[in-house]
Amino acid sequence: MISKVRVADPTDGTDPTDGTERTERRYRARLPAPPPPPHLRSWPDREALLADRAAAMVALTRRRLGFGRLVLLWLTGAVAALGWASVGLAVQSFERGGLGQVAGLVALALGGVLLIPAGVALGFWLDRGRTVRERLEAWAELDRDPVSDVRVRAHRRSVTWLLPSVILCVAGVWATSAAWTGMAPGPESVTVGETVYALGLAVTALATGILGAVQSYGHQAWSGRLMSPLPVRRRGGLHR
Repeated sequence: MISKVRVADPTDGTDPTDGTERTERRYRARLPAPPPPPHLRSWPDREALLADRAAAMVALTRRRLGFGRLVLLWLTGAVAALGWASVGLAVQSFERGGLGQVAGLVALALGGVLLIPAGVALGFWLDRGRTVRERLEAWAELDRDPVSDVRVRAHRRSVTWLLPSVILCVAGVWATSAAWTGMAPGPESVTVGETVYALGLAVTALATGILGAVQSYGHQAWSGRLMSPLPVRRRGGLHR
């Protein structure tokens, strides 16, 4: 009997381990769909459900904490930093006056050209992350499987996200503090353009680091709850 809802190649009657690997390879090629609604579910047995659940959740975890997704976040932050740098240069050009105002207009236009795509890319990044998280939670609600759920925790991937994100946060906080300190009145105070330039770079680095750290910590917190034992009712029944 072949399950109607299984997306992977049917492997009934074959080695179940090989079937799970094939299912995972198929899921890696695209974003796994959410599980079907209750009235359309027709897994032949619990083993088939757990195999599909494990393959989908592992693939979704790799999408959520994938290296490509982290690089996309960094590239978006880099483009935004260049955009703010252009805005800072524009303000400095306006402060100088004269022909510098023409250069300021060009720099301001360049800043807009860079910041708008960065904002769109960030929106796409956040929306994709929300979709992956919702599908992970939907698959997790079907059942519990401690053996496969260990892989969903993805400690190494989380550390790969967390360490550079924390470094960016520290650098962003330091640069932001330095920029604000430079605004204080005194012989070494900076201009408005220099402040915009420094703050733009600092806040962009800080925001990029926070987004990466929140993604890593959020997944670890969620997967920790997933691995925790199910609460037991007073009468001894499992509460789902």
